Amino acid sequence: MRSPIAVLVLAAGLTCACSKPMGRVTVDTRPQGAQVLVGEQICKSSPCTFSMAPGDYRVEAVLDNFEKARTDVTVTDSGKDYKTIRLIPLEPTPDEAKRLHLKEPAQVAEEPKRFK
Repeated sequence: MRSPIAVLVLAAGLTCACSKPMGRVTVDTRPQGAQVLVGEQICKSSPCTFSMAPGDYRVEAVLDNFEKARTDVTVTDSGKDYKTIRLIPLEPTPDEAKRLHLKEPAQVAEEPKRFK
């Protein structure tokens, strides 16, 4: 025969194991299609939605011909968080420029002047 204490301890253990809160975060990239890593979870093509324990996580996004992007996200158990990462294109190497028939490396446009 089981004692009432053993039954109570067993029931308490089951209750604690089932009540773990989870949060959701969606990561999108511009342009879309980047591989996204949040914590230790990977998605092969953005936009990606992750379910994970609340906390702070490092986000990385990788897409061919763009710089790797890194940022942080805080996942909460109160709802769904959303993060958009803008990826910066890489400058083509001289060989890539020839292959793409570019005459000069890409030039950066100047910031427009603001009127006072």
